[in-house]
Amino acid sequence: MPEVGATYEITEKDYRYGLGPLVVRVTAIVAEVEYDGEPWWDVEAVARVPGSVGPDGGRRLYLRATALRNARRG
Repeated sequence: MPEVGATYEITEKDYRYGLGPLVVRVTAIVAEVEYDGEPWWDVEAVARVPGSVGPDGGRRLYLRATALRNARRG
C-alpha cells in the first residue's frame, strides 16, 4: 500500500496514462484496483519529472503495487 506523504520515483511502465518517469508524492489513496491481473493503486499525488526544478503538479495516478515496494524514496 502506498504511504500518504511518501515520495516514490516511478518509471513509465509502473504508472498508467502518462509518459516518462515521475517523482510522485502521494497525497491521498483512493482505492486498490486490478489491471491485467495485477494490483494497482489509484492515488492522488503531486508529481514532477525527475531533475526538474519547477513546481509539482497535482495528478490522479494509477501506480503498480509491486513498483511501490521497490521505488520508495522517503
